[in-house]
Amino acid sequence: MNSNEFFQIKNKWKEFPTKIQGGVLCVGEIPVVAVDEKELQYLFVEKLFKDSGKKVVEIGYGLGFASDAIQKFIPREHIIIEANQKLARVAMHKFPLGVVLNCFWEDVNPLVFGQADLIIYDPINPLDSKLSGRSLALQHLRPMWEEILPKMNVGARIGGLDASGRLKEVEIQKMVGDLGEVEVFTCPPDVIPRGLPWFNEGCNFIYISKK
Repeated sequence: MNSNEFFQIKNKWKEFPTKIQGGVLCVGEIPVVAVDEKELQYLFVEKLFKDSGKKVVEIGYGLGFASDAIQKFIPREHIIIEANQKLARVAMHKFPLGVVLNCFWEDVNPLVFGQADLIIYDPINPLDSKLSGRSLALQHLRPMWEEILPKMNVGARIGGLDASGRLKEVEIQKMVGDLGEVEVFTCPPDVIPRGLPWFNEGCNFIYISKK
């Protein structure tokens, strides 16, 4: 599934049913997150956090692995943006003290991002794209950098997951330009889920700090 195909089904995404199929959470028939990504998601959040007491915006709830990890750091405020209605209801039930917004990130008031200390985003993993690993990662991560990074406060951080494992710090910094500083953490092979197409080439965690 590429960006154009996703745009065509976007309006239906909220009402799509969800199911676990072959160890993967699917929204409609689209794979979103694997059951065995728990350790990966925990490590992802752990590397992004510096300390507790942060205002965190999480884009996409999935199976709630990142949400659970975030709660361990005792955030000052935890906002979850989840477009699918069923997954949003699950998040509301599990985190009654949090704020769950049932919408796409593009529809959120920019102030939500501007007031956050941390923004966490794990892009959908398209299985059948004809793009290369690097192009695929950029296709899903770049909109976050271009749209949200300029709205963030100085010192705030945004983190994304490069499932291709191909993006390099120098090329990301070139794209970000003067807006921020980039860190890339290569995930240890022993916590990368096996047998999933989008992890076959490794995994990077990408963090951008607003200057």
